[in-house]
Amino acid sequence: MSIVTPFLSIPMLALMLLPTMSVGSTLYVPHVRVRHAALEPFLREAIEKSITTRKMVATLDASDVIVYLELLPRMPGSLPAGLGFAGSGGRFRYLRIALNPTNTRRQMMAMIGHELQHAVEIAAEPTIRSRRDLQKHYKRIGIAGAVDDMWDTEAARDTGRLVSREVKRSAEIARGRGTVDPPIEKPF
Repeated sequence: MSIVTPFLSIPMLALMLLPTMSVGSTLYVPHVRVRHAALEPFLREAIEKSITTRKMVATLDASDVIVYLELLPRMPGSLPAGLGFAGSGGRFRYLRIALNPTNTRRQMMAMIGHELQHAVEIAAEPTIRSRRDLQKHYKRIGIAGAVDDMWDTEAARDTGRLVSREVKRSAEIARGRGTVDPPIEKPF
């Protein structure tokens, strides 16, 4: 589920100035970033084991949206994750994904996928430049949650489930219990 709340603070502004990485001769500035080091392995594993996550990260890297992942220890146990609009400045829009530290490993990756889908939805809608714009957008396309300012989409729900299945399948293949689909043979 998505939480639509303002999240701009001095630490967030400092994060916006994170250093870039050089890949070969190309400057690479990741648009999906972790704010808590404990989330790095989850994001890395989700990218490695889920083609869906890889595609969303690539989509966001090519967009004007920058996403920060963080743990939120005081998050209610019934809420596994949420997304908030952090702000916009210059040509960038900033989002914050809060993840519940009580999530299991696979839940964490599924929730990263779920919330990244929301980030992709936002990236596809350039008119979202504020919290109010985000609220209007999700009131139009979303499914209302039990609490005010909480919205979801079928696409995000489906994406979270898909990422979970991809991660599980990858683990099964690694343990030798799953099978890799054979290549499609062309008839001659």
